[in-house]
Amino acid sequence: MNLIIIGAQASGKMTIGQEVARQTGMTLFHNHDSIDFVLRFMPWSQESTALIERIRFAFF
Repeated sequence: MNLIIIGAQASGKMTIGQEVARQTGMTLFHNHDSIDFVLRFMPWSQESTALIERIRFAFF
């Protein structure tokens, strides 16, 4: 099962996600996990943005 939490910046999405993960044992995949991973290996560009999107689609 996938749960996607959507909301405005600084609205508590991460806090809610962490609590859901804690209570259910689900794995939390935060949006920035994919960004941070790609940017360790390449600079921000069209190519890195495309790779970030591919990683996200692979998870969801």
